[in-house]
Amino acid sequence: MSRTQPFLKVIEAIYDAGTDPERWCDALGAIGQLMNARASGLAMFSSNTLVTEIVHGIDPAYIGKMNGMEDQNLWFQRRHRAPLNKAVVGEQLASAEEIKRRRVYSEILQPNDVLHMCGVGFFSDRNIFGAVSILRREKDEAFGQAELDSMDTVAPHILRACRISSLLHGINLYTSGLEAAANRLTFGLLLIDRHGRVLFANGEVERLMAEGRIACRRDGRLAWATGSKREELSGFLD
Repeated sequence: MSRTQPFLKVIEAIYDAGTDPERWCDALGAIGQLMNARASGLAMFSSNTLVTEIVHGIDPAYIGKMNGMEDQNLWFQRRHRAPLNKAVVGEQLASAEEIKRRRVYSEILQPNDVLHMCGVGFFSDRNIFGAVSILRREKDEAFGQAELDSMDTVAPHILRACRISSLLHGINLYTSGLEAAANRLTFGLLLIDRHGRVLFANGEVERLMAEGRIACRRDGRLAWATGSKREELSGFLD
């Protein structure tokens, strides 16, 4: 296997997650495996408030405890010491001794047998901070230059995938909002193409169709109940 093959598989998993958020855990697992990590995570903060956190390799019972413990996490508190979009190891931000004196160690890190960290932080927006981190067992070696280089390789793809995920999520919200608004209209709203195929019908049109008062759908096309209406529709589309 070539040196690039493992990276290509990880990058593929990252972009799969960008289009399907439920696959982020798989992508994080692939990143952790690439770097021989015990656990891996992706977190997004808005004005220092945790918005989203996905973790692979840590007992789910502990994930909820991470919320509200940002003041105990020296890696997060000292993120300003690390350049954006550039991987760092935990020791550059806080020594192991400092970490062990914090409650986050006794309540989350130690029970999950993790201590060493390698991560990268990036901004996807002016008020949003995103971070990807991988963690190793306390008995394992701390991350070194090889892992920093690997993180620097995959980090741009993680950022792009996050932006793709945010864009698709925004589009889905926009579409859902339009559909909900259209269904609250007291009059019928019907969208068809020039071939008579129904593109959208709001709730009022669906009700009238079900009652047979205006039209019914056959094979995805609009079919009027009377011959005259069918001719009228055909002339309109032409």
